[in-house]
Amino acid sequence: ANGPSPVERAAAFEAIRQQLELFSNEQINDEVLAVLTDPAGNPSLDGFLGQTRLLDGLDIDAYLRAWLPADQYIEVTVLPR
Repeated sequence: ANGPSPVERAAAFEAIRQQLELFSNEQINDEVLAVLTDPAGNPSLDGFLGQTRLLDGLDIDAYLRAWLPADQYIEVTVLPR
């Protein structure tokens, strides 16, 4: 009813941040090829390497209020590892 606590929210964001910081060889290959074949001639991997910055200004509560009807909800179940 009250949503996640600040501690739960911070833990979820940290888990997402850690996943964004891990790159597979396939992802790196795709990004390097995209940079090398960029029609604009912008040889930069900054967007790929800076994905975690997307989380810094994210306001989940505002997003949920704007895009989910009040009669629908997301249920999150925390299971032990």
